[in-house]
Amino acid sequence: MMKKLLSVPGMGAWTWLALSLIALTVYAFAQSRVGELARHGVDETATVTRAYVYRTTASRTHSAHEEFRIDYVFALADGRRISGWKALDRDVWEMAKPGQTLKVRYSLKDPSVHTTAADEYGEAAQWSYILGWISLFLAGFFLLHDVRKAVPWLAPRLRKVSTGLLAVALLSVASALVLRAHVASDGDFALTDGEITAKQVVGSRPDAVTQGLEHRISYTFVDETGRTHAFTRAVDKDDYESADVGQRLPVRYLRGDPRLHELTSAELLDFALVSLVLALFLALLAVPFVVLDLRAYRRGPGQPA
Repeated sequence: MMKKLLSVPGMGAWTWLALSLIALTVYAFAQSRVGELARHGVDETATVTRAYVYRTTASRTHSAHEEFRIDYVFALADGRRISGWKALDRDVWEMAKPGQTLKVRYSLKDPSVHTTAADEYGEAAQWSYILGWISLFLAGFFLLHDVRKAVPWLAPRLRKVSTGLLAVALLSVASALVLRAHVASDGDFALTDGEITAKQVVGSRPDAVTQGLEHRISYTFVDETGRTHAFTRAVDKDDYESADVGQRLPVRYLRGDPRLHELTSAELLDFALVSLVLALFLALLAVPFVVLDLRAYRRGPGQPA
């Protein structure tokens, strides 16, 4: 059977390895929590029931830890109620109030498998993004390795182009498009420009989070319905010192409930850094392929390895 597959014109071992890698990537996505919610997910509105700080005490092996959490509950179509909790950034947690609503997507097969809007850019999503692009890079390299030999029109034009560099170039363009889509508004979220209206430093009880002082900025933004929203939040000292009254800043908010929003500069910077590290890793991964290609070019066609 394998001989028949490998005898298909233009389909070498690299091509089938690439197709297998793509199939495994798709299968892994389908079996993941994200894939389950994409296939069998239903959107529902949950209600925040409690906002609290979860603290752990220090031990010999673990330091004291503090987490800002909310409890929420949502109802299924059959009347059953499902509860859950979510850890939030302190800035978002400070805006959470009992009775506030948030979007939830749950699986029809198992409602305990669900996600909230706050999960969208979690660590798991970033790892999925990284592993997905690594798989696509390898698959792209394997495909290009055979395509450049199998297609007569491409062979002479790509003869002097390194397969590794070509794969990196194509995936760099694709990664830029993904980053652009990430910045743009999508789904239940929208982007707008806010404006800093005030800055202040306030005293606070000394603790592990504020260190005795809290740096705050006040800002406003207008949603797509024309309503103006005003908020105040704590920021890092460096961000506070670089902020100026009247300065514009990007805001990403949840449609229908702009109280759930984020100042996207830091979040987009994190995402951009992940993309940069991934691009550097892909370039490093391409180096041995480039070296092999250069050695082959120097030997010329028909020369032994």
